[in-house]
Amino acid sequence: MSFPSNSAPPHRKPWTASAIRFRIAATLAAVAFVLIVLGCMSFSIGGKTVIRTPDGNPFEQSGAIELRPGAEQDVYYAIPYALTPNLEIDSTFDDVDLVDQHPDHFRVRNTSNGLLSRTVEWKARGVKGLPPAPNSVVPPQPAPVAPSNPPPPPAPVPYTPDH
Repeated sequence: MSFPSNSAPPHRKPWTASAIRFRIAATLAAVAFVLIVLGCMSFSIGGKTVIRTPDGNPFEQSGAIELRPGAEQDVYYAIPYALTPNLEIDSTFDDVDLVDQHPDHFRVRNTSNGLLSRTVEWKARGVKGLPPAPNSVVPPQPAPVAPSNPPPPPAPVPYTPDH
């Protein structure tokens, strides 16, 4: 079997414009897919902030609360944090959402549709803030009162001219 000298063999087709466009489109689609996957993983370079306490250990508080179905509740830390702490919440069926978080409290919501309440365990770690101010109010200082027995006026001293 003989082939014309100016054509490719039948098992190899020459590059056409449509084949080149297809390869470029496939490459762009693969790059876009990789970027989307990395973006969904919150892939970031740098920007990590680490705050260390003087003793090297974060201040930790933990507790548990009971939530009725569909209920929201604010949970206040006994001692607030200087900044918003790292908070871990855990429930048996993972049907509790963290709604809001601040250095002194957080809010959780029970999203279950059942009739039973859920126990939510939480653990917060972070930099310890200032303790809450005491609830006692300092009474105002009384105004100074004039004495009831004023001291006697000074006695007159006789004047004698020197001659």
